[in-house]
Amino acid sequence: MARLDDLARAFRRAEAAVPEAERDAAAKIAKARRDKDLARQALAAGIVEAWRAGTSQAEIARRTGYSREHIRRILREHGVQPGE
Repeated sequence: MARLDDLARAFRRAEAAVPEAERDAAAKIAKARRDKDLARQALAAGIVEAWRAGTSQAEIARRTGYSREHIRRILREHGVQPGE
């Protein structure tokens, strides 16, 4: 019977560890999402800077992996007007 008691205790410990692991995972995911948003904002600022320095949309698209349309949207969102 002692083995059964030990197994039951081990299961309860493992079961109790799940909520903490879920909280830790949720915190990691939230941090990764914040980091992603910050990196996206920095990339958008870099795109605007590159555009204003004379880099073509095609070159920016090639280097970022974004489509030219996406580049245009980013530029407009950051105040760059068509023809600038």
